[in-house]
Amino acid sequence: MIVVNSGKDIPFSIQLIKGDGDNDEQAIVTYTIYDNTGSTIVVSSKSSLWNNTLKNYFDNLDVSSDWADQSIGNYLVVWSITGAEAGFPTVKTENLAVVVGGEVGTGIDVNDAFKILLAQAAGIASGGGTPYIVFRDLDNSMNVIQATCDRKGNRSDITITV
Repeated sequence: MIVVNSGKDIPFSIQLIKGDGDNDEQAIVTYTIYDNTGSTIVVSSKSSLWNNTLKNYFDNLDVSSDWADQSIGNYLVVWSITGAEAGFPTVKTENLAVVVGGEVGTGIDVNDAFKILLAQAAGIASGGGTPYIVFRDLDNSMNVIQATCDRKGNRSDITITV
């Protein structure tokens, strides 16, 4: 299964490895993205070109122009392969999951935001009632939130580490 963050470009790649271990570099490879039932096309046929550096067929799907109405959910990627050496399938289907993603603040993505919230809600805290409070991650391996507080507990300076 391919899992991607919503709103982010999707780097699609596929390798065609021949029986002798070499890559088949002569095929024509395209892909189409369908809804999870396979009945509705959500991204029309796109070409994946041979990339000699990556040693695979590659395309970076520009979500903003090629899939502007992308929604969180499950989809099917159908690869069409023509002109490959005998023995390669002409069609390959993969599951694609689009999950919540993107930035929620400057340099903080959704995964980081959850780490911060979990540290504050369930991590070990120290320094309560003092001018300096710390909230640790769930593994108690690092300080996630460090705050300087006034005598009323109002935070005046916060350092976040994720």
